[in-house]
Amino acid sequence: MGKTLIRSKKSVRSWMAAITKLFAEMEKWAAQQDWLVARKTKALEEDSGTFEVPELWIKIPGGTIVAEVIGKDIIGADGRVDLYCFPTFDRFVLLWREGKWVIKTDSLMRWPKPWGPKAFVEMAELLIHP
Repeated sequence: MGKTLIRSKKSVRSWMAAITKLFAEMEKWAAQQDWLVARKTKALEEDSGTFEVPELWIKIPGGTIVAEVIGKDIIGADGRVDLYCFPTFDRFVLLWREGKWVIKTDSLMRWPKPWGPKAFVEMAELLIHP
């Protein structure tokens, strides 16, 4: 049981570090586009505990994009963050797998581009102007 707890704590630390880096990247890339960003926090309840996680509200021409942590304990991945927009509620899904973010469409089809600044900007613009 002790080894399981240690692995669980290491897994949580790794997940939180990935979230911290992801949200810092999105804030930086949004600022480079002159988009307004508001950072909030929310409580996320998981089997491994309750955590404070970030949430970003990004105002871009035509609407607002929200980056929301969905969870760590996800089937088929080590974590999930959704990017969705107002007013359409269309979304992209970011799955944390094997140390990198994998992009999926709203219908969970794999996005052909890797996660990075170009993909982030393109996804945000597609969410607002499908």
